[in-house]
Amino acid sequence: KSGHKRVCRTIGSERAFAMMNTTYELLLEKLSRQASNKKIPLNAAFELTPRCNLNCRMCYIHSPQKDCSFIDKELTAQQWIKLASDARDAGLLNLILTGGEIFLREDFENIYEGISKMGLSIILYTNASLIDQEKVKWLGRMPPSSMEITLYGASAQTYDKVCGNAKAYKQVVGAIDMLLAEGINIELKTTVVEDNLDDYAEMAEFSYKRGIPLNIVDYLYPVRSSPSLSNKYRLTPGKLIDFQRRVIDTNQSLHQMYCSKDTAWDLEGSYKYRDKLLRELDNIPPDEQRAESAFGCNAGSSDFWITWDGRMLPCGSMEEPVFYPLKTGFINAWQNLTKQCSRIPACNECKNCNLLDYCIVCPAKLKCETGHYDRPAPYLCELAR
Repeated sequence: KSGHKRVCRTIGSERAFAMMNTTYELLLEKLSRQASNKKIPLNAAFELTPRCNLNCRMCYIHSPQKDCSFIDKELTAQQWIKLASDARDAGLLNLILTGGEIFLREDFENIYEGISKMGLSIILYTNASLIDQEKVKWLGRMPPSSMEITLYGASAQTYDKVCGNAKAYKQVVGAIDMLLAEGINIELKTTVVEDNLDDYAEMAEFSYKRGIPLNIVDYLYPVRSSPSLSNKYRLTPGKLIDFQRRVIDTNQSLHQMYCSKDTAWDLEGSYKYRDKLLRELDNIPPDEQRAESAFGCNAGSSDFWITWDGRMLPCGSMEEPVFYPLKTGFINAWQNLTKQCSRIPACNECKNCNLLDYCIVCPAKLKCETGHYDRPAPYLCELAR
């Protein structure tokens, strides 16, 4: 992230900014590892709605925006605020507000303002197509820690193919520029599918010109409603590896074009400090139960997800174990979630595979791919090979 234009053009601050970016993420990782050992719910995502104004066919949650059958079942603003308050009292620090599309909720401002007053670090996930000048000014008065905006392509034509909404591209670009002008922290991300594969270079240059990161989601989960759709939209393992090579080449060219020659020197201090923190992280061993966990991440040990209808899950890619914090109380639901997650079996064949270091295996992916936690997934195996 530190190689982007915003850092490079701020004379004299490159090193400090790069160090801040690098070390802050490592400090969060240190907190997460400690929280995971102690089963403290440090990180969460609230899925405020399943509804979206776009219709991305590869998306696992994009119900029609005016569907009353979903609107009537969504948690109220007060219920979301109560969940945030209870979670904060139990140790919550970092909260993602996501959807669907969060700005579809008429009461989103009430939800956001109520939670913002709790002192949490809040990140907003949005497609940005519903953000206008009025919303930008409102966010500027109480800005989130960051906004992650999904960019689905570099043209109206690609947006039409991927999202079914050509007009959204211009709306998203306008929203990004207004948010930057307001001084709000932004990161971009894109989900790579067949229909936007050739847009990457233009999307990357778009982000470099504005000095903001572009993150890539290159693994596409099977769609909940129809797993066979994933095979239609996601890249084959061979194409995905070719794309990753293209990403490296593109980023190197853009770095030379938009960044100063002194960037590498300016980062030396941050690298040294990063290494120091990594050594500290190594001194925080996982507890015995955590060491035997099937999870390579902190899902169900310091991280959790709450769906639009009030279900607590380990992450947004899992449907079980499931608990109901508004019915049983937050602490009860959280404690039961951690216990059940510790009982999820690991895939022994994956653990003993000589390609494990190259694999993105996790219980959620295996379950989505095969229907089982402890069976290897052919798609992931081929990708690792």
